Amino acid sequence: MSGEFIRFLIVGVFNTIAGYAIFLFGLWGLSMNAFAANAMSYMIVVFVAYFITAKFVFKKPIAPSGMGQFLAAFSIAFGLNQAVLLGFDRFTGLRPEFAQVFAMGTYTVVFFLLNKFVVFRSAE
Repeated sequence: MSGEFIRFLIVGVFNTIAGYAIFLFGLWGLSMNAFAANAMSYMIVVFVAYFITAKFVFKKPIAPSGMGQFLAAFSIAFGLNQAVLLGFDRFTGLRPEFAQVFAMGTYTVVFFLLNKFVVFRSAE
């Protein structure tokens, strides 16, 4: 495993714990549906994630254009996350607390690949 991927996973664990806690708070504390709680959690953590991912994971400077690309990559990965969550909801009946674990796995792999090869790619 590359050092970047390991650092990405470390940041991801932090973001996942924070995001999942916010998701559960929205779901249980604010009585939101799973999709609204999921969107709220991702919206809160995405901005901090850009700075940590740029500096710690890929060791790149923080730039306004980078933030735009990061948000685009995030949007794609988040869209897939929502699709997986929706699929589990519609076709399996799995509770959203558990379905979100699978949805987050999809998000993590796709988001890493987009960050590595698009957002923070090295000029060659």
